[in-house]
Amino acid sequence: MKNPTGYGACWYEREDYDEMRLLLKNPANMPLAYDDWLLLYKNSLEVVKKRGQIAIPIKIKAPQFTAWCLRNNRKIEANALRDFLGLEALRISNSGG
Repeated sequence: MKNPTGYGACWYEREDYDEMRLLLKNPANMPLAYDDWLLLYKNSLEVVKKRGQIAIPIKIKAPQFTAWCLRNNRKIEANALRDFLGLEALRISNSGG
């Protein structure tokens, strides 16, 4: 049996959501309302689970992500967030949690 693969699943707290939406310039996968995003998030986790993959929730805060972008000479955008999530998921996986 193939080992399940994991990926970083972006997790926003309610109080951080609007700030991240503005920071990422209102990406398509971030509806206006946090509750709508939360429903999309939960549905996506079900899809991932059905594929035999593991989603590793990564809590995202604007200052943390912005600092990472600056340190790594990256634009603050969705592609950078994807890379940040991947690195954080790898770090968490390698540390055992």
